[in-house]
Amino acid sequence: MTLLARIERLEAESAIRRLMADYCHGFDKREWDRFASVWQDGAVWAIVDAGLEFVGVPAIVAQGKSMWIEHGMLQSHHHNANAVIDVDLGAAVANGMTDVHVNVQLADRSWQRQIATYVDRYERRDGVWKMVRREASGTAHWTIPASENDRQA
Repeated sequence: MTLLARIERLEAESAIRRLMADYCHGFDKREWDRFASVWQDGAVWAIVDAGLEFVGVPAIVAQGKSMWIEHGMLQSHHHNANAVIDVDLGAAVANGMTDVHVNVQLADRSWQRQIATYVDRYERRDGVWKMVRREASGTAHWTIPASENDRQA
């Protein structure tokens, strides 16, 4: 592999890591333009264990927003770990996988902790890497009752 190819691969991996982070920050901070910016047109967000798929950026963002409303979420915090990214520069595609822990505070001030794996597909179009598919699977979750401090907040 040439030096130029190695640099291009590292730049691609860096751009994809940024997408992984912007997905989390966009959702957690309800920065919907940021959340939308990680997806290619026609992208798919699949919540595998629930059998749900949302197709297209508008549908994906609408689902993100509705999750905050439907679950009465007060806070959300995503923490990604163990990212693996495989880039095929010639085909302008990449596959990614990361584990995620999500802590969500609900309207009753209890906390829900979720654990999942994200399996992603990325494409570079017009020189820009974005996500074309994210599958969230293997989710486990449990609820932690509100503490006295949480109830008083």
